[in-house]
Amino acid sequence: MPSLRPHGLRLLLLAGLLLAFGLRLHRLGAESLWYDETVSAYLAGQPIPDLIAHTARDIHPPGYYLLLHGWRLLTAPTLAHGLEFLYAWPSLCFGMLTLALIGAIAQRAGGPAAALLAIMLGALNPFQVMYSQEVRMYTLGSAAALLTWWAADAYLQHAVRPGPARRRAGLLALYVAAALAGLYTLYYFLFWLAVLVPLVTLALMRAPRPHQSRTVLRDWLLAQVALLAGWGPWLPIFLRQAIDPPVPPWRSPWATWREFATSAAEALAAPAAGQSPPAASPAWVWAALVLGVLAAFVVYTKKDNPREAAARWMLPALLLGPAALIFALSLALTPLYHVRYLVPYAALFPVIAALLIARLRARPWVAAGVTLLLAASSAVALTSFWRAPDLRADDHRAAVAMLARAWRPGDAILVNAGWVYPALAVYWPQTPAGPRDAAPPPITAFPRLSAFLQPAHPPDVAGTETPLAPVVIRAGSVDAPPTLGWGRADSDFYALSAADTLAALDTLAASYSRVWHYRLYDTVSDPTGVIRRDLAAHGPAFFSATLPGPGYLLLEGYPLDGPRPDLGPATGSATFGGSVRLRSAQAPTAVAAGSYLYVATVWDEIGDNATGARATSLRLYAHDGTLVAQADAPLLDPTAPEPRPQSLALPVPAATAPSAYFL
Repeated sequence: MPSLRPHGLRLLLLAGLLLAFGLRLHRLGAESLWYDETVSAYLAGQPIPDLIAHTARDIHPPGYYLLLHGWRLLTAPTLAHGLEFLYAWPSLCFGMLTLALIGAIAQRAGGPAAALLAIMLGALNPFQVMYSQEVRMYTLGSAAALLTWWAADAYLQHAVRPGPARRRAGLLALYVAAALAGLYTLYYFLFWLAVLVPLVTLALMRAPRPHQSRTVLRDWLLAQVALLAGWGPWLPIFLRQAIDPPVPPWRSPWATWREFATSAAEALAAPAAGQSPPAASPAWVWAALVLGVLAAFVVYTKKDNPREAAARWMLPALLLGPAALIFALSLALTPLYHVRYLVPYAALFPVIAALLIARLRARPWVAAGVTLLLAASSAVALTSFWRAPDLRADDHRAAVAMLARAWRPGDAILVNAGWVYPALAVYWPQTPAGPRDAAPPPITAFPRLSAFLQPAHPPDVAGTETPLAPVVIRAGSVDAPPTLGWGRADSDFYALSAADTLAALDTLAASYSRVWHYRLYDTVSDPTGVIRRDLAAHGPAFFSATLPGPGYLLLEGYPLDGPRPDLGPATGSATFGGSVRLRSAQAPTAVAAGSYLYVATVWDEIGDNATGARATSLRLYAHDGTLVAQADAPLLDPTAPEPRPQSLALPVPAATAPSAYFL
C-alpha cells in the first residue's frame, strides 16, 4: 500500500469507521427479538436484586444485563417507540469499540497501513456486523477480549524495554478491569483467558532481560491473583452452574465424525462468513479461506522483527485456541459448542488478514487480490445475512400482537416451552401505541402449570382476583429429571411428570373456556407431545398460525370446558336475516379509553338458510350518532353445536372523551 500522509490516513480511518457504523445501523431493530434477546430485554426491566438473583439461577453472569438495565432507564424503550432499535444500541456501540481496538492492535503490530486495512475488513466482517445488531452480550465480550490483549501486549514490551512502573501498573489495572468485565459478561471468556494468560506468561519467561522480566512476570502473576479475587464473589455461583447446569440440555453430542467435521468447518468459516455463508457455498470453502489466510500470515511474517515474530504465533493461537478448547471439552465432557460463542475470538481475524496484506505490500497485485477476495467474501455473506429467509428471527413481535388482539376474558395462555415466557412479557402491549389505538388488559401473573395441581380456584393460583385478566401459564419439562432448575420454585426451568402434566391440564380445562398454546422449543420440553395431544383431544384448533423463523413458532387456539366469565348485565335476544339469532349479550357498563371493550355473545340458528360467510360488526356510537369505534369479525362456524358462544372485542381509542356512549 502506498504511503499516506497523516491527514489522509486519518480521513480514511474515519471513513472506515463511518462505513462500519452505517452497516451496523442498516436494519437495526427491523426484526423481532428472538427468544434469547427477549430474555435480555426482560431482565433489563427487572429490579437489580431480582436481575442478579435470576442470573444466579440461569447460565449467564449478570454484567451485560446490568448494563442493559441502566440503558433502559436512560432510553425507555417501548413497543411504540423503538424497542428493538434502542435495546440493540449497546451491542452496536461495543461493536464499534471492538472495531477501534482491531485498528489499534493492528497498528501496534504492523503500522498505520495495517490499522487502516484492519478497520476496513472489520467494518465489513459479517460476524461482527451480525452481533453488533443483536441484543446479547457478544460484542461486549469481543471488546473486553481485545482490550485484555491490547493491555497485555503493551505490558509485554516492558520485559524487553524497561518503562515507568506507573505505566506498567496502569496496563495491568486495565487488563484486570477488562478481564473482569469479560468474566461478568460471558462465561466463554474463560476460554480466551485460558489461552491468553499462558501465552503471555511464556513470553515473559522467555524475555531477553532476565532481571527486568522477573519483575514484570511477578507483577503479571499478581494481576491474575487480583483477577481471581475480583471474580471471587461470583465464582461459587459459576462453579455450580458449570457442574450442575440448571437448564435443559441445549445441544446434543456429535453422533458421528461427520457431524463433528461439519461443526469444525462452521467454526473455521465463522471469522470470515459469520453465520451467513450463502447456501450455495459449503462451509468448508470459507474454512479453507480462513486457514489459507492464517497459513500465509505465519509464512510471510518476519521472524527477525520482534513485533511481528510475537504476532506470528500469538494472534493465530488466540483466534483458534479458545475454539479448540471448546471442541475438546465438548468431545470429552459435555456439549459446549455453538458458533455464536466464537464471536469474541473471531474479532482477531481482520487484524491477522490486515497484517498479512500489509506484509505483502512488496507484491502489490497479490495484496490487492487478497484484499478484494476478503472484501467480496464479506459482501456476499453480509448480503446473505440481510436477505436469506432462513436467517430471520422468530417473529415474537407479530405472534404476541396477534395473541393480544385475539385474547378474550376466560382465555388461558399456555406457553410451551415454559421458559419462553419473556417473549410475552416483553411484547405484550402495555399502553396504546397512539391516540387511535387501545391496549388489552396487562398480564397479571406467570404461574407454573404445576400450580394447577392445587385444588384452589385457578385465578387464586395465578395470583389474580379476576379471570378477566390475562394469565400466562408456564409449562414444565415433561418427565425431565427432578433436578432441573435445581428444584427451585423460582426457576424458569422445572420438571413435571406426564401424569402431573395431564392432571394440571384437566384443572386448566375445567377452569377456562379457551386456551392459547404458544409453542416454541416444545419438542425439547415435551418431546413425546403430551400437552399437544391433550389439547387436541378437546376439539380441533379454532386458530393456528405458524410464524416465520428458525424455531417454528406456532400459535394455536383450542376450546376448553370451563365456564365463560360474567362480563356484565345480559341483553335480550335479536334476530338477523331470519337465519341467526343473538340469544344474549353481556357487556360492561363502563370501560376506560385506550382499553378493549369485551362483549360475550351467544348465537343460534333459526332457519335453514345458514349458508355463506357471515360477520359481526361491533360499534360504539356517541349520542349524536357519531361512530367512535368499530370492530368486525366473522361469525362462528354455523355447523358448530348450539348454542354458540362468541366473545367480541372492540378497541376503544385512547383519545375517546369521557361521556355516555352506546353499542
